[in-house]
Amino acid sequence: MDSTGFGDLGPVPGTKILDRLLAEGVIVKFQYDRALVHARRKGIRAEEALLELGDIDEPTLLGKLAARYRTQFVSTEKLSKVVVPPALLRVVPLKVAERLGVCPVLYDRASQTLSVVAGDLETHDLEKQLQLVTNLRSVRVLFARPVAVSALIRKLYAQELDSFQPLLNASRKTEGGLDVQLDYARLGGRSDDVVDFGPGRVIDDASASAPAPETPTIELPPAEKAQGLTIEAGRIPAEASAATHDREAQLELVNVLVALLEQDRGELRGHSAQVTRLAKTVGRLMGMDADALHALALAASLHDIGKAGTYHLTAMNVARYEGHRARAEKTRLAPVKLFEAAKLPDETNRFLAHLYERYDGSGFPDGLSGEAIPLGARILAVVETYLDVTQNEKNPYRRKLSPTEGYAACRENAGTVFDPGVLSVLERVVLGEEAKKRHAERRAVLLVDPSAEDATLLELRLVEQGFDVTVVPDAEGAIRKLEELEFNFVVTEIELPRADGFTLLDAIRGMGAKAPGVIVHTRRGDRETIARAFERGAIDLVVKPASPEVVAAKVEQLSVRKSAAAPAQKRGVHGSLREMSLPEVIQIFSNGRKTGRLRITSGQQRGEVHFSEGMVFDATFGAIRGADAVYAMLALTDGEFELDASFTPTENLIGMSAEGLLLEGMRRLDEAGRDAF
Repeated sequence: MDSTGFGDLGPVPGTKILDRLLAEGVIVKFQYDRALVHARRKGIRAEEALLELGDIDEPTLLGKLAARYRTQFVSTEKLSKVVVPPALLRVVPLKVAERLGVCPVLYDRASQTLSVVAGDLETHDLEKQLQLVTNLRSVRVLFARPVAVSALIRKLYAQELDSFQPLLNASRKTEGGLDVQLDYARLGGRSDDVVDFGPGRVIDDASASAPAPETPTIELPPAEKAQGLTIEAGRIPAEASAATHDREAQLELVNVLVALLEQDRGELRGHSAQVTRLAKTVGRLMGMDADALHALALAASLHDIGKAGTYHLTAMNVARYEGHRARAEKTRLAPVKLFEAAKLPDETNRFLAHLYERYDGSGFPDGLSGEAIPLGARILAVVETYLDVTQNEKNPYRRKLSPTEGYAACRENAGTVFDPGVLSVLERVVLGEEAKKRHAERRAVLLVDPSAEDATLLELRLVEQGFDVTVVPDAEGAIRKLEELEFNFVVTEIELPRADGFTLLDAIRGMGAKAPGVIVHTRRGDRETIARAFERGAIDLVVKPASPEVVAAKVEQLSVRKSAAAPAQKRGVHGSLREMSLPEVIQIFSNGRKTGRLRITSGQQRGEVHFSEGMVFDATFGAIRGADAVYAMLALTDGEFELDASFTPTENLIGMSAEGLLLEGMRRLDEAGRDAF
């Protein structure tokens, strides 16, 4: 039982504020206990209970807290009169505003500073997070009651014009607080590079004693002035545009933002990152150039932004169900509108705008058909649907389909909803990956022989023994297959067209620990050939015309020996940093609440990131350790990664969320890139 008489129900939100006020002598112990009891009974924050009980007034409460955080405060009454133009609201999307508990109120052109109000100033690196999300040079955080900030968010973003009424009705008339001085301003310049924030009431300066910024103003007619308030307009500077960053930096920033917004999407958490990766792969195979691939990656990352609701809007769902179609018609441009200030590539906007066109011309908004639909939109439609039916249990099939089933479900809509050409490329990608898994699970043999007859006979015998056999006629083809797939053994002839078998042996030996065992099956049985073969790593040699049964038996015997001597360890999640950037990997492992040791190899450099339930506990990169090691590794663009799921970290030496690490790391990369110029 605690001092409030309610037992151990956990801390009341805002208790730390009461602790601080009690320590400073602003309230006494009786008021402290009474506020906690009142807060528990009404389910409100502790400081709100103080206000309701009349034990403190709002200016005193906000003034004490603002002084502690060395900022200024805004009273609820004056906050209720603030009006912010839509262009400024697009700089801080609704999901970000709700998650961070902030609301934008002003962009000051003179100082290039975005001002926001926040109810919780203890959020980790709040200014830095907002700088990265908005791409603005400077962010100033003002303080207000959390309930007032929430009311302002509802008023501005959801158009709940009466959201402040309960607060204003309940509050007593108070004096003090922030003297809001507002100015009207109008911007000139071209319409394509100016975002007009006015006219609208926005906070100009948070200190009554501070001089107002010198900003050109235009006086409105007296009837349009409101209660002594004037309005200042601002402008998004060139620095705020994503065009000031290179493609990779822009995409990484978008990925971090989307990861933040997807935290509460349940089954769809991490969905946009998966769509981005697969869409880029399909686009690359379909011959898209670098500009188009970048535009496609951005569209894939942003395609679901602003569309949250009961339905997940995929091209297939929208084509099947009227409710989905009606919702999609209302929200299809949400990503474009929300990121209008970021100046996305025109192609990105086109891909997003035409996502729900249908290949047969029965889609919307323009009824485009066939190749008249932008290629990026056709790719997104297929890829998002495929990932929805294979990764989301709430899809129309009410279970996660296998890759083969998922592709078949998409294929049913070929020529009507989907582009058959895109589907063919998807089949190569997703079923090719499925084939890789089957190769890893079975005993795989690569058979290299220019003689179709010899190869066919041996292939039949190996298949009978339970091996998965791939046949190629030359060394070049064998090397390509070794790059694409994993094999347990290679059976090769020495006499091959163009490059001989010794060239292949050298290439396999260069694979190091990943090299499969090699058996030479050749017509050349001279002493020199045998010696050279074993010198280059062959584990056995059979001279033709030995029967195929003999060769198959040797392969089987070696396979059994290899399994008994060194049982293969199950390999964890692995891949290439060229195909998936390290920030993407960290986001996916964080969203998936992974535990383990992520090993990163880039040339001679080695690094590790330790995860526990999705939290980053520690990291090393050469002699660097902790968060700095993560920041250093984020710059890597080439290399390999692998997750060792058998490892469990025991101590959290970093103490930051994955999102916080990535935001800070990208900020540092951004600064380093600017310094380089």
